[in-house]
Amino acid sequence: MRVAMSIDTVPATVMLESLEAIGKDPRLTVLSAEPLNVETPPALLSETLTPLSRMFMRNNHALPDCTPENWSLIIDGLVRRPLTINLADLRQMPTGSYVAVLECSGNGRRRFAAEGCPTEGLQWNNGAVANIEWIGVPVALLLEEAGVKRHALQAECWGEGPERLRAGSSCVSSAMMRCWRMPPTASCCRRSTAGRCDWWCPAGAGSTG
Repeated sequence: MRVAMSIDTVPATVMLESLEAIGKDPRLTVLSAEPLNVETPPALLSETLTPLSRMFMRNNHALPDCTPENWSLIIDGLVRRPLTINLADLRQMPTGSYVAVLECSGNGRRRFAAEGCPTEGLQWNNGAVANIEWIGVPVALLLEEAGVKRHALQAECWGEGPERLRAGSSCVSSAMMRCWRMPPTASCCRRSTAGRCDWWCPAGAGSTG
């Protein structure tokens, strides 16, 4: 899968001048400006579902300055029918939802320094975590429409912009194929952002990404 865009990037100075301009609560804590990394103070994590405005941001690259008109999702490779889907088309497809916690693997890293064992990387406190309702088109529908070939072994996600980014990969297992074939009401849900395609499966549905 690839997320393709013809884009520029958002200047860090613009983002720091106003987190509200990118839909974020101004009370969030900025750990780095470029790339923008923001965590949520514990006092703002009291609700069962974390509002999107209070969700932490973890970036390895500059934010893309994209619009709905120049965004597209490409599914190609070992498929019978390569697809290019724009956002308008995607919004016409059936959707599913799934509530899941998302946490940065570096959350709480600052505590190592407090114990005398400092580590490399962003010094997160405890705010790189959120409980979110993910809503989107089930990956099952997209992959079945593209016709994944039986001998496919791996799915990779790429982002295209000023530089082409490899966002990760997953081995194609029989468990994943079962997950892909689940009905829309129970199948994987996807969230696609610039340079990243993430997907989740309900417990017991098979492999997770």
